[in-house]
Amino acid sequence: MRSSHTSVRIGLLGLTRDPLPRLRELALLAEAVGYDDLWLADERFFRDVYVSLTVAATQTHRIRLGPCVTDPYSRHPALTAMAIASLAEAYPGRVALGIGAGISGFAELGIARIKPARAIREAVEVIRLLLAGDVADSDGEVIRVTRARLGFAPPPSVIPIYVASNGRLGQQAAGAVADAAIMEGCATPDEARVFAEEVARGARLAGRDPSRISLVARLDACLSADVRPHGTRCARRSRGLWRQGACAMPPSKPRASRCPPKPGPASRTWGTSRASRRIVICYLSSRIGSSTP
Repeated sequence: MRSSHTSVRIGLLGLTRDPLPRLRELALLAEAVGYDDLWLADERFFRDVYVSLTVAATQTHRIRLGPCVTDPYSRHPALTAMAIASLAEAYPGRVALGIGAGISGFAELGIARIKPARAIREAVEVIRLLLAGDVADSDGEVIRVTRARLGFAPPPSVIPIYVASNGRLGQQAAGAVADAAIMEGCATPDEARVFAEEVARGARLAGRDPSRISLVARLDACLSADVRPHGTRCARRSRGLWRQGACAMPPSKPRASRCPPKPGPASRTWGTSRASRRIVICYLSSRIGSSTP
């Protein structure tokens, strides 16, 4: 991620698939080794993300936590505002919110993913109103709310809002309304620059300063000293939903030893920790890292 006004941050993202005692261990370890953020995905039919975040928060003291990502369809934005404000009240200054269009469980729940970029934008606008203690009253194209207001005073600490999208319109929506934008599988510095251009375009159209919006490159990784057998298992797992600590599908050939020359599967890298570190260094050398508001 690149940002002219903040330092680099490194975050860890996982599912709420493992038992909560295991999540406690993961949160403690993530904080101990120096991660700045612990994100948990709001996926259907796993453990509830806000319960899981609360469990992680009770075990830690510094690391920032948040859903990455929730969506505006399976959870109404007013309910998301209520949940994230409650978490921030309990752990002030340690909470962020990630939101995207979502997909998990929509077929099972009969949810139609209508106008995702528009839905994200309208959701963020509603959430910001409620977190500011204002009344949200909107008849949007996707999100509708009638004179809603939180029944408690929202916490005074600012809750940064991250928007995740791999689509051009979603990235422009992030530029228009978010504090930071996330791109999954941001494979190379060149691809990250295109991502930055779309976010900046959305910011300028909304009259915002693009330099005030942080960019997050989400890189999925499977780390092992014994690359081939562990990478194969990681690939099998990732054909469904990736487990905490596992990755999305690896490339057919490891390419972590050098900066990847073009967009591709290098964003889903597998290899030793030293090899994966080289990819991160490639990003940082291009001023693309993991900084946040």
